Amino acid sequence: QSSHWETVFHRDAKMARDQGIESFGRRLISDGAALTRRFARAEGGSIAIIFAFSMLAVFGSVGSAVDFVRYSRMKTVYASAIDAAALAAGRTKQLGGTDADALAAANSYLQPVKTKFPLSGPITFAITSSGLVIESEAKLSVPTVFMSVFKVDKLDFTFKNRTEFAQGSDVEIALMLDVTGSMGGSK
Repeated sequence: QSSHWETVFHRDAKMARDQGIESFGRRLISDGAALTRRFARAEGGSIAIIFAFSMLAVFGSVGSAVDFVRYSRMKTVYASAIDAAALAAGRTKQLGGTDADALAAANSYLQPVKTKFPLSGPITFAITSSGLVIESEAKLSVPTVFMSVFKVDKLDFTFKNRTEFAQGSDVEIALMLDVTGSMGGSK
């Protein structure tokens, strides 16, 4: 049993032999026009086109979510590292270090994070208020992978931190624990 297209091919080949090439050419053009009109009216394959456009939107959304999760993670990692670096600089100052020693401590504390997760943009530390405040600022950019398809090549964030500390070592910390079980509540 032959397919529809084999039947059309054999019919057209026979017509070309019987009627001559000019008649065959006119017939081919009129059949092509009829095929085009039929194709324009056909609705049977429209679901495939709708599916293709839907998949583009779904993959774009999933890719954007992946990029945003990476952006959020980098923001959290750098915020924690800058906080810790500022505290390291403050501790250096408390123990009698110079401003240069404190800035070196902050930068050396931050260096492993910058090496493991390299981002573009400056991170600055400054010592103000007679050496009792460490201010830090970061303006960083996280490159995107999937969102770059939509012309979003990077996601920017700014982080500012201010660490104040007391001069000297007369800081007392107290901790009280209730071990009587009176605050256990019902479980």
